[in-house]
Amino acid sequence: MLAFFLGAFVVWKKGREEHFEEEELFDVTLLATFWGLVVARIGYIALYWSEFEWNILKWVTLVRNPGLSTEGFILGGLVVVVVFARSKKWLVWNILDVAALGAVVASVWMYLAAFLNGSGYGVRTSLPWGISFPGVEGPRHPTQMYGLLLSVVLVWLLHKIFAQYRTYDWYKGNANEAVGGLVACVYLVGLGLLFLIMGWLQPGDRMRIWLGLFGVIAGLGLGYMRSGRVLREDGENIWQRMRRREVTPEPVRQRKRKRHGIVAGVDVK
Repeated sequence: MLAFFLGAFVVWKKGREEHFEEEELFDVTLLATFWGLVVARIGYIALYWSEFEWNILKWVTLVRNPGLSTEGFILGGLVVVVVFARSKKWLVWNILDVAALGAVVASVWMYLAAFLNGSGYGVRTSLPWGISFPGVEGPRHPTQMYGLLLSVVLVWLLHKIFAQYRTYDWYKGNANEAVGGLVACVYLVGLGLLFLIMGWLQPGDRMRIWLGLFGVIAGLGLGYMRSGRVLREDGENIWQRMRRREVTPEPVRQRKRKRHGIVAGVDVK
């Protein structure tokens, strides 16, 4: 509940800064949360079908048969945000930036809840910070705390980028002004790294390694596409720099190093 309210507050606050209507921000937050939970439940049932099968009562009794899929929640919420934004003729990437800020704040509290609940722990470890969870044999990696710490770093990073990305010349490239989407792409990269950690350290969760790799690659690729940079021009610039470095005569290099006060590791000055 804390995750929902604090995440919704961030979406409301940052959404107003982007000039979205307050009522519509509340609407999209509630819809994305509701359908995210529905898809998260469906995803969990599909992953652990042998435990549920066609027992509809088990599907809906979350208290006795708990379980939600993180990937399902993100997918369901993402689809709702994109569809809602298009119906309102919003700038999709701008609202995705705002949604990413709310999601990463919510994830801090979700990982804390998982830690206190004793769920989502990692594989066995002999490291000094390994924790023995109730009903589980041996000390385990507290992967919930790893996720919490990485989420805290992402909160700081994404809020900083959100406030400053319009001033990033490297992101703006040849365009007249920076466009939205950088925050969402960085969040996707961070989420991919988080999935890589979880997939590696949590028992029986290797699928998340592939999801993590996909998230990192997709985030980097989409971030570059959203920037005002041109791939061909960047490639030519890199090639020209490499060529200039290759053809620079050795005496010229030595003179440059001497001018900076270093020749063969000796301080000339």
